[in-house]
Amino acid sequence: MKVLILGSSAGAISCADTLRKNDSDVEITVAGKETRLPYYRPQLSHMLCDGKEDKHFYLKAENYYKDKNIELLTGKEAVKIDRDSKSVEFASGENIKYDKLVLAVGSINFVPPVEGSDIPGVFDLKFYDDMENINTYIRDKKTVTIVGGGLLGIEAAWTFRKSGKNVNILEFGDRLMARQLSEKASQIILKELEKEGINVFTQKSTKCIIGSDKVEKIILNSGEEISTDMIMFSVGIRPQIGLASEAGLETDKGIVVKEDMKTSDKDIYAVGDCAQVNGVCLGIWPLAMQTGKVAAMDILGKSIEFTMNPPATILKALDIGVYSAGDVTDKDDEIEILEGENYKLYTFKNNIFTGANLIGETKLSSKIFSMLTKKTTREEFLEIIK
Repeated sequence: MKVLILGSSAGAISCADTLRKNDSDVEITVAGKETRLPYYRPQLSHMLCDGKEDKHFYLKAENYYKDKNIELLTGKEAVKIDRDSKSVEFASGENIKYDKLVLAVGSINFVPPVEGSDIPGVFDLKFYDDMENINTYIRDKKTVTIVGGGLLGIEAAWTFRKSGKNVNILEFGDRLMARQLSEKASQIILKELEKEGINVFTQKSTKCIIGSDKVEKIILNSGEEISTDMIMFSVGIRPQIGLASEAGLETDKGIVVKEDMKTSDKDIYAVGDCAQVNGVCLGIWPLAMQTGKVAAMDILGKSIEFTMNPPATILKALDIGVYSAGDVTDKDDEIEILEGENYKLYTFKNNIFTGANLIGETKLSSKIFSMLTKKTTREEFLEIIK
């Protein structure tokens, strides 16, 4: 059996690795459009300015693919799926046949259609080349403005600030990391950022970007002007559905799949950021890994259950621990504790533990995640953490 995997990030490598661990004979080809080894994409925001690679940056060592008899094709951009002939055409003109096809084509960053967004000095950060282009441009610049006050935006802002840049964050909403943090937790993060000299503007939207041959300033819808040398958009992602849609597969916000990761074609699967399961687009690294495993086992006829685990995030910025898990917004009860520099929020709905924020001391994070996945009752929760 020949399995062709399109993409080279978490879902793709998880799928390939699971296939090989469970079947020594299946023929596996991983084809990605980037020219380097598959890597840990969330690390890119920490490589801004210096480009230094962490020792765990690459998902697998180069010799792994040869040792495991996995064909890794880099610099291969798929342009068409022919479901009748069960083959994929690449930009190079090459065609590769498959028995089973796995789409792990990920997502792209959403960049709002703002006037002036094509001026040199406007970036978004998704791929290694983006990071290198930013680092080349920012070398002799002083001020960076991040549009978007989510997790990755804050991490990028922190990295720029540590490198001596003046940094602004513009957030359209009324607070930072609104999807993950309570209002109080967001306020704590805001104060920490401001303490580090990062300027944060909430409830601000960009009207246009001004500059002749390079970025000079942002004009806000309020009429305010912010001078800046560079802009980086970090306002969310959109699943890559074009290839699947053109092939006649069912798509919505993402590529629609069942819980076994099969698309509307029984021989084609979708995993990771591009997949939409039960109406939800995943977009989280651990779920991408899980969907890769589920698809691999189903291909081998050894189905395993897909579980939509609660989202969990760690903010790798500032000099304090920040952990969020579950949903802290949909609640009918909560426990909020502020002790010195440590903040804890635990939320409940219908007597079930549903979400948590930890700032400062985060040693309870693994225990909290376990309780969330088990749908622990409020009484059980209080007994466990006392």
